[in-house]
Amino acid sequence: MASQLTSIQQIRDQFPQLASGDIYLDSAATTLKTKSVIDRMTKWLSEEVSNVHRGGHKLGNAATSSYEGSRTKVARFLNAKSSNEIVFTRGTTESINLVAASLSQAVFQPGDEIILSQLEHHSNIVPWQMWAERKGLKVHFIRITENGDLDWDHFLDLLNPRAKMLSLTHQSNALGVKVDVKSFVEKAKENGMMTLVDGAQALSSNVIDVQDLDCDFYVFSGHKIFGPTGIGVLYGKEERLNALPPYQGGGSMIDRVTESGVSFLKAPQRFEAGTPAIAEAVVLGESIDFLNSLSRDFVKSHDESLVSKATKAIEDLGFEVFARNVPRSHVVSFQWKGIHPSDFAGLLSEMNVAVRAGHHCCQPLMNRLGVVGTIRASFSIYSDENDLDQLISGLKKAKELLV
Repeated sequence: MASQLTSIQQIRDQFPQLASGDIYLDSAATTLKTKSVIDRMTKWLSEEVSNVHRGGHKLGNAATSSYEGSRTKVARFLNAKSSNEIVFTRGTTESINLVAASLSQAVFQPGDEIILSQLEHHSNIVPWQMWAERKGLKVHFIRITENGDLDWDHFLDLLNPRAKMLSLTHQSNALGVKVDVKSFVEKAKENGMMTLVDGAQALSSNVIDVQDLDCDFYVFSGHKIFGPTGIGVLYGKEERLNALPPYQGGGSMIDRVTESGVSFLKAPQRFEAGTPAIAEAVVLGESIDFLNSLSRDFVKSHDESLVSKATKAIEDLGFEVFARNVPRSHVVSFQWKGIHPSDFAGLLSEMNVAVRAGHHCCQPLMNRLGVVGTIRASFSIYSDENDLDQLISGLKKAKELLV
């Protein structure tokens, strides 16, 4: 492992796009890419292209080694028991769809219940609702409190023998709220439930140990952790994965095919039909290497400092900051009552400050908050005090024009 990066300038030097001078505060949507990630993609596409798992030649063998090497890196990064517990998908959304479809077809019965929360991204709502309608399941949502965190007592009220699945975000993409998923998973297991954790927002700034969490499934996207789009991960306990039917059928996931039927390989291959996103998976391994080069203590303290300073500065301008009194990470979500968030975001964009405005694929959450949307400034490890200063300066100017 390379020596750890322990200063903001060392980290910023890894991201070529920052040289443009634009202030990028939309990292919750997707993160910028390191030079090492960019170079690894270029090297693969320039020198190493070959298919995996089926070639008898040295290029094919090398490609397979690189592809499976990334799987091993992910397994170690999450502290999975085995690389067999790591399934490559197109992203968090496909990972959740895979679990929802397989469980609904093989495990759930009409009348069974799924528990989500009002903090969830649509990707952790819509797949369950689709299968609930097809299968006759019921979907319940843990309420959020006035502070913006999950209502533990309401969760306890939802537990009953028909509740079979708990699927929760580890961190809200819209508010930045960090969820104590370990406590929720522990209680759900006492009720005999399976558990899934959406880690899309949590992985870039937190150390994740799936064995410690003891969840059945953990999902995330490569592009949220400085890697490419089009690649994601489904971690699943090996016994859980092997008990589920394949999500798709095709090449690479079969044991044997005859005219009368088919038998399937075990996980992870049973869930990776067809030619996978080979380059993206290999480059995901490079982004894992970069994350491993960071001082996690530095990342944590830097993130907490930016969120705290941003919250105070934005409130000092008169904006309402949501979930300000609960633990949050790299996201500050706010509004000016009576003015649409997009009006502020549009003016900030003209000042080369990129923030996101809208419902952030969290319409149930926005309904709970009683707003059409929020302005969301989302930081990452490469964000610095100048970014924050430019945001505040831009908000002051936008406020003068709009209020």
